[in-house]
Amino acid sequence: MPCHVTWFDGRDVGSFQKEGKVKLLTDKPLDEYFKKIKRREIEVLTIASPFITGPGVRYISNYAKSKLVRVRVLTNLSKFNLLRSLDNPIRPLVELSESLGENLEIKSSPKLHAKLFLADASVALHGSSNLTLGGGESNHELNMLVLGGTVRADKHIVELTGWFDSLWKEAAQLDEKELIELEGCWQSNLEKLLANFKGALPECRLAGQQWDKVKELSRKSHSKDKALEILMEQGAVRAGEKKSKPANATSKLLFLEEQGIVKVEKGRVLPIRKISKVGQMTEILAEALPCYRDVVATIKKKEEVTYDELFRVLGASKEEQIKAIVLWLEDLGLVSRAKHGRGPDFFVWQGADS
Repeated sequence: MPCHVTWFDGRDVGSFQKEGKVKLLTDKPLDEYFKKIKRREIEVLTIASPFITGPGVRYISNYAKSKLVRVRVLTNLSKFNLLRSLDNPIRPLVELSESLGENLEIKSSPKLHAKLFLADASVALHGSSNLTLGGGESNHELNMLVLGGTVRADKHIVELTGWFDSLWKEAAQLDEKELIELEGCWQSNLEKLLANFKGALPECRLAGQQWDKVKELSRKSHSKDKALEILMEQGAVRAGEKKSKPANATSKLLFLEEQGIVKVEKGRVLPIRKISKVGQMTEILAEALPCYRDVVATIKKKEEVTYDELFRVLGASKEEQIKAIVLWLEDLGLVSRAKHGRGPDFFVWQGADS
């Protein structure tokens, strides 16, 4: 009897209980797969997934907690994947290891891109879905579910098993201790990445009486872009020469979030921390921007100073940060800007000398 293929497009395609069928899955493929194997006595659950998240491992935990099943997980914890992951790629595996203990084996294959789920040699799922929330529910995925029971279906599952076993043999074994060490490396790299990212962000100017504008903003805004448009209109953010939406709107809000001043939640900007005095804001700037004190000292020392002079004294590599600091100082009323004819803008210290 030949293997029957059912093309699935969202309509009811009838029963899938007979052995030896293949079904195309596009809607919640991981739910469907684990439902199929739940009614079976499985000895070994085999998974190849380059990316694995907390919601993904719950598919395994929910299945394995009620069964004595051995689980083999092949993933991709290459240096490249670790460096580009903003969400912790190790923690879900550590939690799975704590949950399943000796019944779990984890290995890493640095070139793994394919996705495969095998329950012994009887049920297979292969296609585009990672063991993640996106792969299981929210993404547009395309997977093939193979239910053994015919010569053709069984042969297909055997070929898939052979493919997995060949990678498994060459992959690097990872125990819980090694996973925790990898997690530490990932955390260290993430902190360096965020530090560099923070230095590249334009600084949004927000202090003193402008706090009331942020509270007003939280009642009016419905999106990040709209939020910055309202800030611009109220004078809390400058639009530049063209009176249009400020550039890098999302980055500016990210900076404010990082400083704990506002929170962006469901498209709304919510005030968290009240800044009512200039001194409070200068303390935040001094802590967040390494060359803040040098900029202030240089401006105070000279009767008037241009951007070019600041770059020359403090270093051209700090150009963006210097500009950001000067703009903050302007908004705080500590620095004033003027011009000599058509010459460049120069800045004069207006704050107290202390």
